[in-house]
Amino acid sequence: MNILLVSPLPPPNGGIATWTEQYLDNSKGINDIYIVDTALIGERASHRGGRMKFMSEIKRFCGIIRRYCSLLHSKKIDIIHINSSCSKSGIIRDALCVALAGKHPVVFHCHCNVRDQLRGKVALALGNYVYKKARCIFVLNRDSFDFIQNMTKNRVLMLPNSINEKYIVDSVETSARLQNVIYVGHVKKKKGIEEIIETASTEKDIVFHLVGPVSKEIEALPFTDNVVFYGKMEHDDAVDMMKKADAFVFPSYTEGFSMVMLEAMASGLPIIASNVGANAEMIESCGGVIISPKSSAELTSALEDIRPKEVREKMAEWNLKKVKIAYGNKTVFKRMQEVYREICI
Repeated sequence: MNILLVSPLPPPNGGIATWTEQYLDNSKGINDIYIVDTALIGERASHRGGRMKFMSEIKRFCGIIRRYCSLLHSKKIDIIHINSSCSKSGIIRDALCVALAGKHPVVFHCHCNVRDQLRGKVALALGNYVYKKARCIFVLNRDSFDFIQNMTKNRVLMLPNSINEKYIVDSVETSARLQNVIYVGHVKKKKGIEEIIETASTEKDIVFHLVGPVSKEIEALPFTDNVVFYGKMEHDDAVDMMKKADAFVFPSYTEGFSMVMLEAMASGLPIIASNVGANAEMIESCGGVIISPKSSAELTSALEDIRPKEVREKMAEWNLKKVKIAYGNKTVFKRMQEVYREICI
């Protein structure tokens, strides 16, 4: 089985690029993987939030399509696997790749909450075209599943993100008191950081550790002494910090399937997360508390709910068990290859 994979490679790390590395590390059973690297270039590659420059993007677009066509015509390809964030500009490239695929079966993989990304008549029309042409569509959460099923009768499957088994702790050690709460990710407004800071002003006995690059809009906010900013941190160092915390908070405004939340589950932490993307599906009603986005009042209430040691202990143990059963790399990528084989029959 030979795969043509249209997906970004690091650098930069994170997001779909990290998924690509996991894919390559768990590719047993695949003969050859030919990669069309869709990674950002120029200023946008050096730091997130960099300005999109027209000529640079045209160069990137043409390079991707050129390599895609070259591999498609020079190699024996059984399946084309296209990874997409379904962004406004990306969906144009994705639709062209699907159109150029000819008779090759396409697996289209949405690494986002599709409903949040496909906005506007043009984006919706291109998404509709892609979903009707693809042999199978992978999505990260139920909302995306329902959204796409309303557009096509083709096969739609929920396939979660996954985690390297080495990051899953063996057991849970729960502290007697709720003292240290951690957030890991981009420290910016749409991740719910304002709500964390507001909550911290009333929960003075808890220290809120915010790990990740801090946006200017957050830097300008007043905050109390129990909010600590760490800035960008190496991945393994951030994971080590999570293992020492008492709970993980993730009040994001939009998500697909959060890798950092998966890492928090694997670290044996109870979780407070907003009801967006796959968050509620991940921890269900057992691994933490689901709150409304943009609500510091609900975040404060949830912290009070998880203060008892026995409550946090049960949540942590449940999260750890679910990660081991459902979200390990071996489990998830085995399922993906089963779908590949079904397509190739």
